[in-house]
Amino acid sequence: MSAQPMPLDYKIYHIFLASPGDMNDERQMVRDFFQDYNRTTANRQGLEFKVIGWEYYSHAGVGRAQALITEQTLAQYQSSLVLLVGLLGQRFGTPTGDYESGTEEEFQTAMQFRAEQGGWPEIKWFFRQEWSKQGSPNNPQQLMVASNQWQKVLDFKSQLQTQEPLFLTVDFASTDDFKDIFSHDLQLWLHDPARPWHKQKNLPTPVPDPTLTTQNTPYLAVWLKLVRDECAQLPLPILDGRMGMASASPIELPDIFVPLKAIPPSKTWQETTAETIALARTMMQDRQQDPQPILDLLQDQRLAVVIGDPGSGKSALINQLTCLLLTDNLTHFLPDSLQGRIPLRIILRRVQIPAQLDATAQGQAAWLWESVKEDIRAALSNSQQAEAVLATLQHQLMQPPGGLILLDGLDEVPAADQRQGHLLQAIRALVSSLPEHSRFIITARPYAYTDPCWRLKGFSEFFLTPFDKEQRAQFIKGWYNTARSRFALRETELQQRVEDLLDKVEHQPHLQELAERPLLLTLIAILHASGGRLPEDRVKLYEKSVDLLLYRWRQETFRDSDGQQLRLDEKVLLACLQTLAYNAHKAQQQQQADNRHTADISTAAIYTAFDPILDKLGRHDLMAFLQQHTGILIAREQRQFAFPHRSFQEYLAMGWLTSQTEDLLSPAVCADPLWWREVFMQAVIMQQNQPGFAVSYIKEVLECGKNQVGVARQRLYVLAGLALMELNISKTDTLTETVRQELVKLLADAQALNISERAEAGRVLSGLGDPRPGVGLNTQGWPDIDWVKVPGGVVVLEDKAGTVHVTPFCLARYPVTNAQFQAFLDDADGYTNPHWWIGLDATPETPEPPHWTEANHPRNNVSLFEVMAFCAWLSARLGYAITLPTEAQWQQAACSTQAGFAYPWGKEYLTGFANINETWDNVGPHNLGRTSAVGIYPQGHSRQGISDLSGNVWEWCLNSYKDPGNTALSGTFSRVLRGGSWYGSQDDARASDRNYGSPDCRDITVGFRVCRASPI
Repeated sequence: MSAQPMPLDYKIYHIFLASPGDMNDERQMVRDFFQDYNRTTANRQGLEFKVIGWEYYSHAGVGRAQALITEQTLAQYQSSLVLLVGLLGQRFGTPTGDYESGTEEEFQTAMQFRAEQGGWPEIKWFFRQEWSKQGSPNNPQQLMVASNQWQKVLDFKSQLQTQEPLFLTVDFASTDDFKDIFSHDLQLWLHDPARPWHKQKNLPTPVPDPTLTTQNTPYLAVWLKLVRDECAQLPLPILDGRMGMASASPIELPDIFVPLKAIPPSKTWQETTAETIALARTMMQDRQQDPQPILDLLQDQRLAVVIGDPGSGKSALINQLTCLLLTDNLTHFLPDSLQGRIPLRIILRRVQIPAQLDATAQGQAAWLWESVKEDIRAALSNSQQAEAVLATLQHQLMQPPGGLILLDGLDEVPAADQRQGHLLQAIRALVSSLPEHSRFIITARPYAYTDPCWRLKGFSEFFLTPFDKEQRAQFIKGWYNTARSRFALRETELQQRVEDLLDKVEHQPHLQELAERPLLLTLIAILHASGGRLPEDRVKLYEKSVDLLLYRWRQETFRDSDGQQLRLDEKVLLACLQTLAYNAHKAQQQQQADNRHTADISTAAIYTAFDPILDKLGRHDLMAFLQQHTGILIAREQRQFAFPHRSFQEYLAMGWLTSQTEDLLSPAVCADPLWWREVFMQAVIMQQNQPGFAVSYIKEVLECGKNQVGVARQRLYVLAGLALMELNISKTDTLTETVRQELVKLLADAQALNISERAEAGRVLSGLGDPRPGVGLNTQGWPDIDWVKVPGGVVVLEDKAGTVHVTPFCLARYPVTNAQFQAFLDDADGYTNPHWWIGLDATPETPEPPHWTEANHPRNNVSLFEVMAFCAWLSARLGYAITLPTEAQWQQAACSTQAGFAYPWGKEYLTGFANINETWDNVGPHNLGRTSAVGIYPQGHSRQGISDLSGNVWEWCLNSYKDPGNTALSGTFSRVLRGGSWYGSQDDARASDRNYGSPDCRDITVGFRVCRASPI
């Protein structure tokens, strides 16, 4: 017989059981499994799986008994036989004449069929792990026979594992263990798209019998009500119970939900996660794209992906949409196009994807439906009802107006074994199987969705923006309006609390960062409501937050599964959490994981950390309580947990480190300053009321790293500088001066750190007092300009604007900084003195503050008129004429007539040489999204050592854009801008690129530098 592939047109497939008679319990479990699978899944697909074995032997016929068994079972169903399940325990079986046992003969027959049928049937072997002497014969001879049988089992297993072809064998410890292992293994096998029953068709969504769906509509309503109630819960449920009398109704998500805003992604949005929020802020601040309500953006979209960072409200959006659609009096909050739809929420991390799929396998919509069915079964505690309810749900989704399919957490699916790709295929299959009037919304994190492998063709993409000031205010007001009855607040007290929380959130940087994320703003609001005010520093905030999250543990009302009241020591509980956080943080570091997110914490890690109280609480009660009551750990997926924000993980890890008698903090920080920096910072802040202890932490870290060089040493000094800024140590302190000088050397080193870290080092130096010449003020309190001599030459302007001969002159090494311009504003004879405005078509008015306030950053938001007034004031102070350069002077300084130079450093743009947005034209990965300290790009200096001529801020020039020879002070004609900015592209940063602006324009991308006509 020639080899043939398994036919695809069978509706009945057969599974053969091969085993001796001592495996009857396991054989029955196999039959029970397939009976249940046929009833709940296969029948819906027009399939049936029949289990056959030696029980099918009719005793009719002539010949060897085993040969007849084979003929009447294996041979009879050869063409539809897809699987042989081999089961061996303590017995191998009785010899048949041709083989050592009937089981072996059945196996060898199946092997012959595989050769003839292109690999069918497949074969799976399951072995009991140990030989149990329980029930074994006492007779020595019988015991020897039993031992020989066991040895034959071992020999056969070894043969399977070592001879070609190799077979994967699965061990089980007990009958119950076999049930779990077999069920898991076969579920994956049955749902593998490589199996022939999946190749019959792409399994479209079945349209159930309307009679059946009508009968089960009440059960569907019950399940949807349970889904609605689950989605309405706040993400921190423990705190709700504390907030008032027991009779008070709980605060639900719809009570406090604030509409999220989003922007369609620009071509620059594909950044690292650390930069996405900064980029969103930049886009909003510069009005590149105004955020719009997410529901407005979604109302006309059939297929949409909502992208947002952890805690940005993605899951809350999914839950809110579900609640609104399932609550009669709330549907009017939805756009017309979404009203009347049935919501179907699928949490993608729960979807079971078959293991070991090959690259050619296709994802199936059936996987998603199976996940929905499992949710229904868990909610209703009834497998048969789950099947019927799913059928009813599918029928209703096929009817107009259709469903709103909400797929939450695309990024939470493991990347291993091509599962991501298979999941995307399954989603596409689901989209194809449902009517055109269906709507789909998927959520994902930016770091995952930037990967082209994750992109879903045909889906519109929307990027959730951080909560802005308006949203934060709306949430806080809504929170207190909802919570007032639970606190019995009078109107005046309510307003006072609202104003206090608004003030704190907007003016404390660590709070504003947290409050940009809806999840953590909820925690802040709860904390404020519970105590009436918030701590001043972030470590105290985390301390109070953890204290509040653990509130229930301080109550003596929690009972274990036996109903016994538990008295748990609060200090021991906190110590357990600190141990857990430290272990998780350290393990995450060793895994070289993303340092922006919380660690995945296994139940095993939890048991280890909480070992001191397991004798009182027990594992089951511990996990139940952690999931249901504390809020300090959030369940991510089965047997995985995480802290609600990385800040809490770091705070608790800090608590563990600082509680040890041995100094473990300094070695950890020295070994990896980036990973442990926030832990270290929190340790310093915790001791800020005792500066001596806090400074000792800094000194110990620097002492520990005294022999380090290069980047490792530089990171330690940046961290030390950050800590000194937190402590507000005197700028004349010896330690401060040491750190300051190290940072100066760092910024002069072109090989030091990466761009983001260099920018931070510049900000730290600003906080400690930047001593570099030309950056700050002189001893008289006037701008200290570091003049650089520029040779003369002939300059050819772009746009046929002319050729100019430039004589030697002096130009400031750096753009004018915030500190230098502030001296002009602070001088009583400065900005407001009309004398400095003579000849200008403007008068003093309220100056615009700089968008970024660091003293050593270039001043922005200044008009040309304000700049010329500054020049007049500074000329009077220094005793010589100071003005703006003409664009010809500026271009000469940038290139010094070097043949073919397009940039100060050479002919081509080089990544990392200037503060620009390199992602505009994909010339590099860098985009700080803001100004940087002057002079932090030494590799980008001109030949004369002039800094920041490319990027950072556009720089005003003296002359007219249309008439380069016109340098008159008066007039409102446009003046030239040169050099590009942090927001611009590499083309803008070319030395010859010409831009312009109205002289009264103030912009966060525009600054200036000054020049002196005659050389020094």
